[in-house]
Amino acid sequence: MSLLPRRTSRNRRAALAGLLTTALAALSLPLSTTATAAPAASPIAESATGTYLVTLADEPLVTYDGGVDGLLATKPVEGGELDVASAAAKRYRAHLRDQQNRVAKKVGATVRQHYAVTTNTFSARLDARQLVRLARTGSVVHIAPDRFHHATDDRNSTDFLGLPGRKGLWKALGGTAEAGKGIVIGDIDTGIWPENPSFAAPALSSRKPGKKDRHRPYRVGTTTVMHKADGATFKGTCQTGDRFTAAACNEKVISARYFGEAWFDAVPESNRAGYISPRDSQGHGTHTASTAAGNADVRATAGGEDLGTVSGVAPAAAIAVYKALWQSKDGQQDGGLTSDLVAAIDQAVADGVDVINYSLGAAFESVYDDPAQVALRNAAAAGVFVATAAGNSGPGASSLSNTAPWTTTVAAGTIESHTGTVTLGNGARHTGISTTVHRRVGPAPLVKGSAVRVPDTVDVYADYCMPDSLDPARTAGKIVVCERGVNGRPAKSAEVKRAGGIGLVLVNAGDESTDGDLHSVPAVHLDNADAAPVRAMGTDDETVTPYTYQANHITADSPVTGKVTVTPGRARVTPGVPTDLTASWSGIPAGARSGAWIDYGNGAGSFLTLN
Repeated sequence: MSLLPRRTSRNRRAALAGLLTTALAALSLPLSTTATAAPAASPIAESATGTYLVTLADEPLVTYDGGVDGLLATKPVEGGELDVASAAAKRYRAHLRDQQNRVAKKVGATVRQHYAVTTNTFSARLDARQLVRLARTGSVVHIAPDRFHHATDDRNSTDFLGLPGRKGLWKALGGTAEAGKGIVIGDIDTGIWPENPSFAAPALSSRKPGKKDRHRPYRVGTTTVMHKADGATFKGTCQTGDRFTAAACNEKVISARYFGEAWFDAVPESNRAGYISPRDSQGHGTHTASTAAGNADVRATAGGEDLGTVSGVAPAAAIAVYKALWQSKDGQQDGGLTSDLVAAIDQAVADGVDVINYSLGAAFESVYDDPAQVALRNAAAAGVFVATAAGNSGPGASSLSNTAPWTTTVAAGTIESHTGTVTLGNGARHTGISTTVHRRVGPAPLVKGSAVRVPDTVDVYADYCMPDSLDPARTAGKIVVCERGVNGRPAKSAEVKRAGGIGLVLVNAGDESTDGDLHSVPAVHLDNADAAPVRAMGTDDETVTPYTYQANHITADSPVTGKVTVTPGRARVTPGVPTDLTASWSGIPAGARSGAWIDYGNGAGSFLTLN
């Protein structure tokens, strides 16, 4: 054989030339698609001049298995690696470079870069006429413009899930207006805040749907009816109660019930907080429901800050609310009892939901014969998809919740979050997670809670920044170091704000997550390693020197919505009992009560897992 390039077919050359000519005439170059030949008289766009990558027919080093006289194969044996330093590889690479130079020279171009290992390609600056001539060259199989490629935005969770875009799942389903249509998601949680814009929809009416809107829910008396995509019918109701009327339901939140008989018996009225109705006083249920099926592209704001837009995973799905988790005043009796949960599961299946979202669990591994697990098993047997949370405990043995094989157990993961940096007076910088530092704060004194406590409070109580533990006279104008634990993370910043503090450094005592909560004052959450030196510097407000607390990589117009790297930092997995999925990442904003937006940080097990 001679040292001649392999030739493409005449039809292929004609198609490539015709495609290129047509594309240039249209000022675009979709050169990787097939097309029929265009008339040779098509006008040529001179503005097409630019840098292009031209791929030739001969194989590159990694796939060349011989065939050219005098040149040995360079393709590695199965399981082996390419040896680019071998004599055969060097000779064949020189052959490809010469070939590329010859092709470029024929059209008066100069090669900028040669590629020979994984592709037989060269780059060159070409004008429109050179492009057409190359397209008619037998050894040329592909021409592509040199385009910009940008780093993937790792703060957009819908991108990670492959939902948006022309090749995304939403597009395949007909767009966000169709994604989830005809499906009812039953959310067993703390209830819902129906006024949140993620749930905005037309009011329910008694008008029956037609062929064009066959899945539209409607009312028959006090019953909500919806003809589902699977041919079955959902029938629910909008149960009224504290600050919750029948008008709170609409074509998005089509049904809402509450189950608390056992909880009411167990918790004295003096310790009850929240609403005796489907209304959400804690925000968790609103968070999970909006993550699962919130409206698409809703503008999210918090404390006047624009967090970009958020979307539910199945934005066209309907939501049925089953409130079975409750709030107590002291926080010690928050949650729900098994009997109320079983009642909620039972009713959800009876109503006809397609999905049960069960974002709750216990501190220890669920036993398979637990009544709630048995109810979920039978829900699955009835054809309901059951997504359950792996829980927030761990990582010790038997700390995984909802491990029964009939549910999809979902672990939480972390996202690439926004950060804030604490700069100490000695110049040391400690970076943690923050969604509330949007501009520089300080310099200001840094103090532990115990250094500014009220006189009748013990040190440990103030170090946790418990309610009414900080003395406004001593806290005003300072940045306070608060220990994680005992009370809620956002409650700590609320106490700092009440006492006149201007910032919070939340510190971990052990190996725990760092979370981007929505705080009342600018806050940075540090892990244990970074927390130790900060904690040590804030021991005495009488001797402390000013420290700087400043933002890092946070801007007001930077959306906090998360796309995953995915590092499963919150996945608590019992050895030998893996979760089914890691999803529902920490740090993703979703709907909250009072029309605000808040990041709960550990919303594992939401319907997000289904996609």
